[in-house]
Amino acid sequence: PPPPPPPPPPPPPPPPPPPPPLPIAAPVAVVAPATEVIVDDSADKSCLAFVHIPKAAGSNVEGRIADAFGYHQVVENPGDCISMRKIEKNVRFWGMCDDRLTCESKRVCGFSNADCCYTNKSFRPKPQKGSSDDRCSFWHFPPALDPVLASAYRDSCDAFCVVREPLSRFLSHWRWRHLGKTGCSPEALEKFTKDKLAILETAVLHEDCHFVPQVYYAFDNGDPSGRRICKHIHKLETLNDAFPELMKKYDLEKVKLKGHSRSSKACKIEPTEETVRLVKEYYAQDYKAF
Repeated sequence: PPPPPPPPPPPPPPPPPPPPPLPIAAPVAVVAPATEVIVDDSADKSCLAFVHIPKAAGSNVEGRIADAFGYHQVVENPGDCISMRKIEKNVRFWGMCDDRLTCESKRVCGFSNADCCYTNKSFRPKPQKGSSDDRCSFWHFPPALDPVLASAYRDSCDAFCVVREPLSRFLSHWRWRHLGKTGCSPEALEKFTKDKLAILETAVLHEDCHFVPQVYYAFDNGDPSGRRICKHIHKLETLNDAFPELMKKYDLEKVKLKGHSRSSKACKIEPTEETVRLVKEYYAQDYKAF
């Protein structure tokens, strides 16, 4: 008899299960270069003023325009400004030598042998009587706290300012002015931070305005949603890239940024978590705005 037929082939194996769906990654934020923080499309005026924020390259920037127009020494007192004006009659100098700046109450105060802007009677919190916390050098005074000064910066010229990461700015002032007294340690810095912030609760202009939040230099009432005082706001960390283009807009190409005008004592430490928290809390408006 014929052989039996071969058995049917086994059924094909079932297809493998589809792979599990890949997790959806969170969208990646595209961060624009941090040069121009605030965009202002209004027409440029013909001249440029500089709003000096203490410990944010202010002295260096002021010195650059002096150097560009023939004054090659460090600008330290009003006598230097007189010498600069003899050399250059027309340009608007910056900082201490900006002779277009005025404020509600401006008079000699002894800071750098120059004039100060003083608080008015409605200023709150009211400075302690007999202290020097009722004034700042007129080029350090926050224009958001003096409408006359704000107008002097922005009405006839455009104004620019340089802002700095707040913790870096705070540490820079500590190293420059206080390191020799406190010593270099995380614990000493934390104590200094607590002591200073306690003082600033009632003396916001303390130490010639070196601790005033930067929003009070850039915006009316310190409010980023309000009218701007600084048309151009640049970050210190990227200023070298942004500065030449800004100068070109106002025919100030000869003003070149370079170096540092002042150096601080070296102290490389890691601030404590409490120091970082306190500084971020006090400067929350700056961190949000810039």
